[in-house]
Amino acid sequence: MIKNIVFLLVCLSLAGCESTVKWQEEVKLSTGEIITIDREVRHEGGGAAWPQGQGSVPMEQIIRFRYPAQTGPLIEWRSTKLGPAGTYAELPLVLDLGVDKTWFIFTLHWPNEGCVQYVKYQFQNGAWAETLLREQQALLDQSNRDVTYQLRNGVWVKTPLREQQALLDQSYQALKLLTDDIETYPTNLFLAADSNEIEGLISLAEKTKENSSMGYPKHLRKVGPKRGWCRPNDNF
Repeated sequence: MIKNIVFLLVCLSLAGCESTVKWQEEVKLSTGEIITIDREVRHEGGGAAWPQGQGSVPMEQIIRFRYPAQTGPLIEWRSTKLGPAGTYAELPLVLDLGVDKTWFIFTLHWPNEGCVQYVKYQFQNGAWAETLLREQQALLDQSNRDVTYQLRNGVWVKTPLREQQALLDQSYQALKLLTDDIETYPTNLFLAADSNEIEGLISLAEKTKENSSMGYPKHLRKVGPKRGWCRPNDNF
């Protein structure tokens, strides 16, 4: 408690407050395998930092691990999205290995002060990329196939026919609806990752105890089944 108060007073006395918190964490995959990852959170901010209104906030979340442990290549993920006013990095909730042996991460992002959404990243060809759902990608692929090309001013351009344009519009309408439905996964990453007090190794037992706390809303304790929502909503 004393450490928290001192840290807060120092932050409030400065125009900006920067700190880096590092720890290790045991993560149980859906396969039942347990791996150990390195976590790092970089904090910045000042008295007006959103959403707490004081102190510092996490501006970057970093995850590093090797798979297989010790001998595998180093895999590093860094957050790419910030909340309102360019503060508060997206919070990683799930790290897992898919049935296709592809690593993926789900995060929670605050696009504005009244809405939240889940974001999915996949690790392919040595890089992390935000991904669309399988159904969304199928719709976009279909839309791209259902076009013709016309020569305009010496340049070939995609020009959907009237029927094709109608299909394209229908696909994008369906795409908007599908963004509400995503896979459901229980959170397997440490929910208190925004704290300045973390150090050492967070065991599975310690994580389970913390994450099961009723102080965390439902949209943090699991990913899905809705991709995002805005207030008012009973998930908040």
